[in-house]
Amino acid sequence: MYKWPIAWELSFRRMNWALAAVCGGAMALLLVLAAVIWDGQIGPFSANRVVELLVPLFAGWQAAYLFSPEDERPLELMLATPRPITWAVLERVGALLLLYLALGGCGTLCTLAVTTNANLSSLLLRWLPPLFWLVGLGLYLALLTRQGTLGALVTLVLCGASAAGSGGLPVELRWAAPLLPYLQAGAANVSSEMYALNRFTLVIGGLLLTGLALRLSQNTAHLLGIQESSS
Repeated sequence: MYKWPIAWELSFRRMNWALAAVCGGAMALLLVLAAVIWDGQIGPFSANRVVELLVPLFAGWQAAYLFSPEDERPLELMLATPRPITWAVLERVGALLLLYLALGGCGTLCTLAVTTNANLSSLLLRWLPPLFWLVGLGLYLALLTRQGTLGALVTLVLCGASAAGSGGLPVELRWAAPLLPYLQAGAANVSSEMYALNRFTLVIGGLLLTGLALRLSQNTAHLLGIQESSS
């Protein structure tokens, strides 16, 4: 028997379902247009990249507002209960991941149905590691700064810069390769070893940042914005 109850229903109610619906609708529309009109291409991008470009971005954006202490109205009441805040944050992260894993899984199956040059493993590698990375990053920055705006902004900038430069990696920026969510296998200056390291780093980095965010959630003074006075 669990010491604290699991409030899945409340956690799912905290999800931004409108944002998730926009993500799912955009994926469906782009895949249909790519299959019917654009011959598998969406401007400079392949239809295989639709799920990769949308699911991690929307998930990271939503993670930044998943638990922003500055905007969490019943925070003082939550801190006064026996049930730890960390438990609530973990539930919300779990609910968010389940939601976007379902969206990404549906999008992957649709991609396999509308394109002929894709396989399941390569499609999953495109969006699963960035999903964990951006969710962890957005959540950690929100708890670190006590507001979600910075986390959402960093997620958008990182995704935009990575997507714009995904056609190739300049030699002088190879040091940043492990942290780029949209690094492409086979792109200029991107070896198979570098791509594998990138995917591994994104997953481990995302899990590490999520763990650091959970650790921050145990700091009551930080959550309440109380500055410790130096004696």
